[in-house]
Amino acid sequence: FAHAFLKRYEAAKAALACAFGQLQLPEVVTFTAQLNEASQHLAESLGMQHDPQDDFEHPDLPEGHPLRPHRLYRLRRTDWGEFRR
Repeated sequence: FAHAFLKRYEAAKAALACAFGQLQLPEVVTFTAQLNEASQHLAESLGMQHDPQDDFEHPDLPEGHPLRPHRLYRLRRTDWGEFRR
């Protein structure tokens, strides 16, 4: 588990570095099913913030499907700079 997490963490960190460095995006968002604790942990490990007001029901999944509830995470470029230090 730790090796797989580290690989995903490094890949996500490189993607954020590209988004905020080369592409100069002001913000990056990601979302994951509320049941997916591993992805939530990864987002939080990268410094992404979760606001329950941003959570949503995935429109492509039927009502009552266990993966329909989703959490949204955000990271602003200014916060990424603070996180990287």
